[in-house]
Amino acid sequence: IGALAGGSEEAIDPACGLGGTLAAVAPQTKRLYGIDTDPYAVALAKMRLLVAGAVDPTVEVGNALIDPPDRKFDLVVTQPPLNTHLSTTDISPALVAQVGPEWRTVDGNATWLALTSSLISEGGRGIVVVCPASSSYRTQIQTVRRHLAKEGRLEAIITLPPGSALGSDVAPFLWVLSG
Repeated sequence: IGALAGGSEEAIDPACGLGGTLAAVAPQTKRLYGIDTDPYAVALAKMRLLVAGAVDPTVEVGNALIDPPDRKFDLVVTQPPLNTHLSTTDISPALVAQVGPEWRTVDGNATWLALTSSLISEGGRGIVVVCPASSSYRTQIQTVRRHLAKEGRLEAIITLPPGSALGSDVAPFLWVLSG
């Protein structure tokens, strides 16, 4: 992730967990921002980023799916929770519109990709670790993929070796998006 990211002024992880993706880009990023729903994870992420050499990282408790940041970043990196299925009442209406308003539950992968895409500034980049979705949600992730490709914002989908994502034995994908 660090090699794909290159240098940036500001990076955000809207599902930072313990801060692994932000730590990967800390050496080449001036300002780091993280959001997570778990206060314990937020505290650990901030410590991890300080150890990684970040200067005054901002890591906050929040839910980016319900209340996404209202600004853009030149780098968005995230390894969101694995294969979550979300109720459309649990995410912002703008994200529901991108993933599929006709569904009562939405694929977490598709939702995190839509959120990442919405946070990238013009000329910026987004990198999302995505584990394969269950077959019942493939339509939603295909909808997001077609939308990103049509807009010219899908740079690459890179298959990683099985077990590369923490907590999973399957082969995850790195989705590389542009602003």
